[in-house]
Amino acid sequence: MITTEYLADGMVNIYVHARIDTRVAKEVAWQVFRSFHLGVRTFFLHVTHTTPIDQDGLASLALIGQGIHNQGGIWNIVGPHSSVWDQLLVRISLQQLPPGSLN
Repeated sequence: MITTEYLADGMVNIYVHARIDTRVAKEVAWQVFRSFHLGVRTFFLHVTHTTPIDQDGLASLALIGQGIHNQGGIWNIVGPHSSVWDQLLVRISLQQLPPGSLN
């Protein structure tokens, strides 16, 4: 369902081979939490164009990405572009803007 591959210099690949819902997002969060405490600061989440995702999973991944960014880490989603994944990237990016910059 989820596999991880640790790379050199504090990076990890996370591969999701299942529908991304709240349960799977919690497993991703656990992998991120554990890896972060081992010194990993750069995370690559690999998905395919056939990886289904529901709204709760989307919201959970956005929170994971926001948490990583808040701690000074890097959160990248690797895979084909689609409207759902673009929505996730925009949501994470908007959460990183300073307050008042959306006026």
